[in-house]
Amino acid sequence: MSRAVLLHSQLLNQAHHLATMEPRRPKQASLRRSVSTSYYAVFHFLIEQATRSLIGGQPESKPLRQLLARSFEHGEMASACKSFRGGVGSLPAGVKDVMAHLDLPRELQLVARHFVWLQQERHDADYNLFRTFLRRDATNAHERARSVIKDLWPSTNSHQAARFFLMSLLTWKRIKVR
Repeated sequence: MSRAVLLHSQLLNQAHHLATMEPRRPKQASLRRSVSTSYYAVFHFLIEQATRSLIGGQPESKPLRQLLARSFEHGEMASACKSFRGGVGSLPAGVKDVMAHLDLPRELQLVARHFVWLQQERHDADYNLFRTFLRRDATNAHERARSVIKDLWPSTNSHQAARFFLMSLLTWKRIKVR
């Protein structure tokens, strides 16, 4: 990877900053933006991992990765994650048959679970004005995002199931019905 700080790292740092910048009475805008930014850190991290897995990480491949990155959809990624979060047993029949011989690491299931949770929190932060966010909501979202990026993914990314998961984030609508 290049020396430049990747977008997901910048977003993760920004989420922490927004959650902690007002020490006494944090503004709802800061907490809501922190929660939303935590989700986007994971969203962009997984897309970066997927495009590198599919195209490669060479510098000359960056324009292709950026083009492919535009094809990922929030809803399709969430749908894939909802299936993967419960393990092999929660996958559609055709996928389950293919995955039966693969180990689906618990860490990968947690990545999927955290993505779904973070996306729901982002929806609330961005659209649910009836909900009041507390600092702990923002710090919890940040911690889950940090865990996906720094702890869970690095421990599972070498598994074949992880590569399939990344591809599924882009192709789930078509794979799940096969």
